[in-house]
Amino acid sequence: MTTSLQALFVPTKGRNITKVQRRISTNYLQQRIKRYREKLKINPPTSAHSLRHGFATYLAEEGASPAAIQILLGHESLNTTTRYVNVSDRFAEEAHKKYHPLSKANGG
Repeated sequence: MTTSLQALFVPTKGRNITKVQRRISTNYLQQRIKRYREKLKINPPTSAHSLRHGFATYLAEEGASPAAIQILLGHESLNTTTRYVNVSDRFAEEAHKKYHPLSKANGG
């Protein structure tokens, strides 16, 4: 992932605040996710990766282009991004079978 871009989340205190490329650490993010998951009594394990995957899948399901998803996730290769598009394709097929009037008429 490119670190030349501005960070969405930056530290406001701690040892990383003095760095030129201020970034919160992965460990810090994981600790915060766990803390809020416990406070909200969310039982399924949630990680930064699962939130990232959910974000990308949502974008794909809503019709975002694979190139846009690639940029937002910082993937170097479009091949890495295609797994989210494949999930979106399955979602679209299931939705079509479930909701399209012709598909319903044929028992789909």
